[in-house]
Amino acid sequence: MVGLENDVSVGYSLVDMNMKCSDTIEDVVRVFEEIASPNVISWTSLITGFSEHGIEQESFKTFGAMQAVGVQPNSFTLSIILGACRTIKSRTQARKLHGYIIKNNAYNDLVVGNALVDAYAGSGMVDDAWHVARTIKHRDVITYTSLATRINRMGNHEMALNIITHMKDDDLRMDGFSLTSFLSAAAGIPTMETGKQIHGYSLKSG
Repeated sequence: MVGLENDVSVGYSLVDMNMKCSDTIEDVVRVFEEIASPNVISWTSLITGFSEHGIEQESFKTFGAMQAVGVQPNSFTLSIILGACRTIKSRTQARKLHGYIIKNNAYNDLVVGNALVDAYAGSGMVDDAWHVARTIKHRDVITYTSLATRINRMGNHEMALNIITHMKDDDLRMDGFSLTSFLSAAAGIPTMETGKQIHGYSLKSG
């Protein structure tokens, strides 16, 4: 296999395979370093590897190193690094990435917008999460499910349930994930009626 790392596609496959099969991140890094000219997919695989091994700070460093050599992140890269922000509840990193997204007009990508909403909400920055959600041109059920799930986990059950109204205003139907989130929020309120109303709404919305 000597020299195969010079082929970008093969190099990416090796990084991806090692990330999924190896118990240590060192193997992933070793393979990555042997790629002559890693592309955005290779860099993203490395960032993902650090995140999945619980080394989020290395994810942030790698994200910066990628840009330093002229490789720009795609929407998947941004969603992964924003997920790392949420995992360690890094408000500083979330705001830095928000600035990058604004500068590069990445709001147009719903995947990125939803990931930013989730990063802010998961870090306890509910106002910022709502601000981003309102900025997204075409919100979907994932946007609201992320908000409801994170807000509910903070113990703000009524606020989480109020999100149903916003979904209705955007003419969005519940799916299995959003229904579970809302029913969980309803369980935190001492009344059976709320849960019944949510179940009824979910049946009507199909």
